[in-house]
Amino acid sequence: MIAALKRHVIQRAGEESWAVQKVVDYYLNVRVQLLCIPIQELVDFFEIYKNAQDSGTKLPLRELAAQSGIGCVSTASKILKSSGLEPLYGSWKNKFHRMPIEKKQTIKRAYDTDLPLADIAFFLGLQPFNVEYNMQSICGGTGTRKRCIGQFLAGDGNSYFAYRHASQIYEAQDLGFNEGEIAYLFDMYPRAVQYAVQHREQIGQEIITALDVLYPDVKHERPYLNSASVMRI
Repeated sequence: MIAALKRHVIQRAGEESWAVQKVVDYYLNVRVQLLCIPIQELVDFFEIYKNAQDSGTKLPLRELAAQSGIGCVSTASKILKSSGLEPLYGSWKNKFHRMPIEKKQTIKRAYDTDLPLADIAFFLGLQPFNVEYNMQSICGGTGTRKRCIGQFLAGDGNSYFAYRHASQIYEAQDLGFNEGEIAYLFDMYPRAVQYAVQHREQIGQEIITALDVLYPDVKHERPYLNSASVMRI
């Protein structure tokens, strides 16, 4: 049953494209999403990688990140590692610098939202402990935050449903996936997916409002990151 559903999801995403299949495999196999990148941005990333690989082009990680719109070298390296791919040129050994001042300013703006730290981290492409540490350092604390959107009971315990989950659901929904496919794609309870879809108007607007605070110079019309905001991750 699971294998059949996986094949169906891949077919829905576009069976002919290697890049699209890599994106689908990425979401099916990487259960913990450390990055928040629109699916179309990932497709562009893998297409550029594949074209360079087929032509024998030595494409450094920095250029791959720039050409695909991902922007950040460390983000590009995480995507490749999570997908079992090697750099086309150079090695994994890159120097990682301190957090840029622009990112710290975004964290400072995030203080004015009531999003949970894990959701803020998701929309900024950071780890939660990075957000917590820098927010405490910059703002003197983390403020009052929601714990989650909802909590769903299942046979093996509780499942907390957060804004980052809803954002993924809405993007997949806009790409044409149905609720059952979305639940399997992101390893979520079907009831949580159904709840998000039924309450999209309210939850979606809350996400858009938060994204507008995080990225005030980007216009967000849908409840997930667009290419312009991803460039700032």
